[in-house]
Amino acid sequence: MLSIRAAVNEFAFASGAYPVSQPRPQYVEQDAADYLRVAREVCRQLMAGTQTSVQAVGFSTQTPTLVLLDEALQPVAPAIVWQDSRAGAQAAELAQVDDVTRLGWFGMEIPTGAATTPAKLLWLRDRDPETWARARWGGAAEGLRRRCVNRGTCHGRVVR
Repeated sequence: MLSIRAAVNEFAFASGAYPVSQPRPQYVEQDAADYLRVAREVCRQLMAGTQTSVQAVGFSTQTPTLVLLDEALQPVAPAIVWQDSRAGAQAAELAQVDDVTRLGWFGMEIPTGAATTPAKLLWLRDRDPETWARARWGGAAEGLRRRCVNRGTCHGRVVR
Protein backbone atom coordinates (compact mmCIF):
# COMPACT_ATOMS: atom_id res chain seq x y z
CA MET A 1 0.00 0.00 0.00
CA LEU A 2 1.30 3.44 -0.92
CA SER A 3 0.16 6.55 0.86
CA ILE A 4 1.12 10.01 -0.35
CA ARG A 5 0.30 13.15 1.61
CA ALA A 6 0.89 16.69 0.47
CA ALA A 7 2.49 19.19 2.86
CA VAL A 8 0.45 22.02 1.33
CA ASN A 9 -3.03 22.30 -0.07
CA GLU A 10 -2.10 24.26 -3.15
CA PHE A 11 -0.75 22.59 -6.26
CA ALA A 12 0.39 24.12 -9.49
CA PHE A 13 0.49 22.76 -13.01
CA ALA A 14 2.69 23.80 -15.91
CA SER A 15 3.59 22.17 -19.19
CA GLY A 16 5.75 22.78 -22.19
CA ALA A 17 6.08 21.50 -25.72
CA TYR A 18 8.80 20.87 -28.24
CA PRO A 19 8.61 20.11 -31.96
CA VAL A 20 8.95 16.78 -33.72
CA SER A 21 11.00 16.55 -36.91
CA GLN A 22 10.56 14.10 -39.78
CA PRO A 23 13.65 14.82 -41.90
CA ARG A 24 13.00 11.86 -44.22
CA PRO A 25 10.59 8.93 -44.52
CA GLN A 26 10.61 6.63 -41.46
CA TYR A 27 12.68 9.12 -39.40
CA VAL A 28 11.04 10.78 -36.39
CA GLU A 29 13.35 12.91 -34.26
CA GLN A 30 13.42 15.62 -31.64
CA ASP A 31 16.17 17.97 -30.51
CA ALA A 32 17.38 16.27 -27.31
CA ALA A 33 18.42 19.64 -25.87
CA ASP A 34 14.74 20.67 -25.95
CA TYR A 35 13.89 18.15 -23.23
CA LEU A 36 16.02 19.83 -20.58
CA ARG A 37 15.26 23.34 -21.87
CA VAL A 38 11.51 22.75 -21.57
CA ALA A 39 11.91 21.10 -18.13
CA ARG A 40 13.72 24.22 -16.92
CA GLU A 41 11.06 26.50 -18.43
CA VAL A 42 8.31 24.54 -16.70
CA CYS A 43 10.13 24.76 -13.35
CA ARG A 44 10.40 28.54 -13.79
CA GLN A 45 6.66 28.70 -14.58
CA LEU A 46 5.86 26.72 -11.45
CA MET A 47 8.00 28.97 -9.25
CA ALA A 48 6.83 32.26 -10.75
CA GLY A 49 5.21 34.49 -8.16
CA THR A 50 5.76 32.07 -5.28
CA GLN A 51 8.09 31.80 -2.34
CA THR A 52 8.68 28.13 -3.03
CA SER A 53 11.16 26.08 -5.00
CA VAL A 54 10.93 22.87 -6.96
CA GLN A 55 11.95 20.01 -4.67
CA ALA A 56 11.94 17.17 -7.19
CA VAL A 57 11.49 16.57 -10.90
CA GLY A 58 10.43 13.32 -12.49
CA PHE A 59 10.97 12.45 -16.15
CA SER A 60 8.77 10.10 -18.09
CA THR A 61 9.28 9.44 -21.76
CA GLN A 62 7.66 7.52 -24.55
CA THR A 63 9.75 4.45 -24.78
CA PRO A 64 11.74 3.54 -26.69
CA THR A 65 12.92 7.08 -27.40
CA LEU A 66 16.69 7.00 -27.73
CA VAL A 67 18.90 9.89 -26.61
CA LEU A 68 22.63 9.34 -27.02
CA LEU A 69 25.02 11.35 -24.86
CA ASP A 70 28.78 11.72 -24.95
CA GLU A 71 31.12 11.54 -21.94
CA ALA A 72 30.27 15.19 -21.10
CA LEU A 73 26.55 14.25 -21.09
CA GLN A 74 25.84 16.30 -24.20
CA PRO A 75 23.55 14.94 -26.93
CA VAL A 76 25.51 13.62 -29.91
CA ALA A 77 22.53 13.47 -32.27
CA PRO A 78 18.81 14.20 -32.34
CA ALA A 79 16.66 11.97 -30.14
CA ILE A 80 15.23 9.09 -32.15
CA VAL A 81 11.66 8.94 -30.89
CA TRP A 82 9.45 5.93 -30.47
CA GLN A 83 7.58 6.40 -33.77
CA ASP A 84 10.81 6.18 -35.80
CA SER A 85 11.00 3.05 -37.97
CA ARG A 86 14.31 3.46 -39.82
CA ALA A 87 15.77 0.30 -38.22
CA GLY A 88 13.57 -2.20 -40.08
CA ALA A 89 16.48 -4.20 -41.49
CA GLN A 90 18.16 -4.38 -38.09
CA ALA A 91 14.90 -5.50 -36.47
CA ALA A 92 14.61 -8.26 -39.07
CA GLU A 93 18.19 -9.27 -38.25
CA LEU A 94 17.37 -9.42 -34.53
CA ALA A 95 14.24 -11.46 -35.24
CA GLN A 96 16.43 -14.19 -36.76
CA VAL A 97 18.31 -14.64 -33.48
CA ASP A 98 16.88 -17.38 -31.27
CA ASP A 99 14.92 -16.40 -28.15
CA VAL A 100 17.46 -17.83 -25.69
CA THR A 101 20.31 -15.79 -27.17
CA ARG A 102 18.21 -12.60 -27.21
CA LEU A 103 17.21 -13.23 -23.60
CA GLY A 104 20.89 -13.51 -22.71
CA TRP A 105 21.68 -10.23 -24.47
CA PHE A 106 18.87 -8.15 -23.02
CA GLY A 107 18.07 -9.93 -19.75
CA MET A 108 14.38 -10.00 -20.68
CA GLU A 109 12.10 -10.77 -23.54
CA ILE A 110 11.99 -7.76 -25.81
CA PRO A 111 10.19 -7.19 -29.12
CA THR A 112 12.29 -6.99 -32.26
CA GLY A 113 10.44 -4.22 -34.10
CA ALA A 114 12.06 -1.28 -35.87
CA ALA A 115 11.02 1.09 -33.08
CA THR A 116 12.87 -0.83 -30.36
CA THR A 117 16.08 0.42 -28.80
CA PRO A 118 18.21 -2.62 -29.77
CA ALA A 119 17.25 -2.21 -33.44
CA LYS A 120 17.96 1.54 -33.29
CA LEU A 121 21.35 0.93 -31.69
CA LEU A 122 22.25 -1.56 -34.42
CA TRP A 123 21.12 0.95 -37.04
CA LEU A 124 23.41 3.58 -35.53
CA ARG A 125 26.31 1.14 -35.43
CA ASP A 126 25.75 0.16 -39.06
CA ARG A 127 24.62 3.44 -40.66
CA ASP A 128 26.05 6.24 -38.49
CA PRO A 129 29.37 4.99 -37.10
CA GLU A 130 30.55 8.51 -36.18
CA THR A 131 27.60 9.05 -33.82
CA TRP A 132 27.94 5.49 -32.55
CA ALA A 133 31.60 6.09 -31.69
CA ARG A 134 30.81 9.29 -29.75
CA ALA A 135 27.90 7.83 -27.77
CA ARG A 136 28.48 6.72 -24.19
CA TRP A 137 25.01 6.81 -22.64
CA GLY A 138 21.60 6.06 -24.07
CA GLY A 139 18.01 6.44 -22.96
CA ALA A 140 15.80 9.53 -22.86
CA ALA A 141 14.82 9.68 -19.18
CA GLU A 142 18.23 8.43 -18.06
CA GLY A 143 19.96 11.09 -20.11
CA LEU A 144 17.83 13.80 -18.55
CA ARG A 145 18.53 12.52 -15.05
CA ARG A 146 22.26 12.41 -15.72
CA ARG A 147 22.32 15.91 -17.17
CA CYS A 148 20.32 17.30 -14.24
CA VAL A 149 22.24 15.69 -11.42
CA ASN A 150 25.38 14.35 -13.14
CA ARG A 151 25.34 11.19 -11.07
CA GLY A 152 23.38 8.01 -10.48
CA THR A 153 23.20 4.63 -12.09
CA CYS A 154 22.41 4.13 -15.72
CA HIS A 155 20.48 1.24 -17.18
CA GLY A 156 21.01 2.78 -20.62
CA ARG A 157 24.80 2.46 -20.89
CA VAL A 158 25.87 1.90 -24.48
CA VAL A 159 27.91 -1.31 -24.43
CA ARG A 160 30.19 -2.21 -27.30
